[in-house]
Amino acid sequence: MSNEPNFQTEPVAPVVGFVTRAGDASGRTADYVPWLQDLKERQARGAEQEAKRRQLIEQASKPIDVVAELDSALTALEAGAVDFENSYGKVNQPLVDAKIEAERLRRELAEAEARLAELEAKGDSVQRLSTAVAFAEAQLQGLLATVETEAINALARKHYGWDIPLSKVSREMRQEFALHVSVVSLKRFALLRHPGKSEDVEALKARIEAVGNKLADLRQHILSETSQHETSAKQ
Repeated sequence: MSNEPNFQTEPVAPVVGFVTRAGDASGRTADYVPWLQDLKERQARGAEQEAKRRQLIEQASKPIDVVAELDSALTALEAGAVDFENSYGKVNQPLVDAKIEAERLRRELAEAEARLAELEAKGDSVQRLSTAVAFAEAQLQGLLATVETEAINALARKHYGWDIPLSKVSREMRQEFALHVSVVSLKRFALLRHPGKSEDVEALKARIEAVGNKLADLRQHILSETSQHETSAKQ
């Protein structure tokens, strides 16, 4: 390691030589303007530090006005005594109000954070569409299973003459009821299995149209079946 002292020096101005020029006829190099700006900033920082140093020196050398400092201390003490006389034994209303305000702000912050978490969980428009499609498909599947069960119950009731629980019906008879045309015909409302969520917009559009049509068709089928049963009951 060199023993020579390390002195901080000012930045060296760029030389005028075989360097790309600034684009004018001044003879200055292209890096002259940034160098000059850096130099001005350094000088400004140095002047600011020097002003602060001189201010500290002046404050340290200035004699303390003991009487003025005593007056200031007495004024502060008197203000404390007056505040005590005016507030002792009384409700600290400013403190109460501040606590109420702080609690309100904390509550609003919690609500805002919950809302933010909810929106972040929903994702962007494609993710929200994917969630809506997957939910509708799951609903269709669940409702279709309910309708199939009701159709099998109707067949069992007709066969046995009373509302017999399916748990009391033999496995063979349940399989036979499941093959009845009224149950098998419900399969046309089923959808092909799809992954729960997807970001393929075109595929999502096709799925939402498909599940929408199936839901509407199943609804119309149930209404028609209900109307036929009510007509048969009246006859």
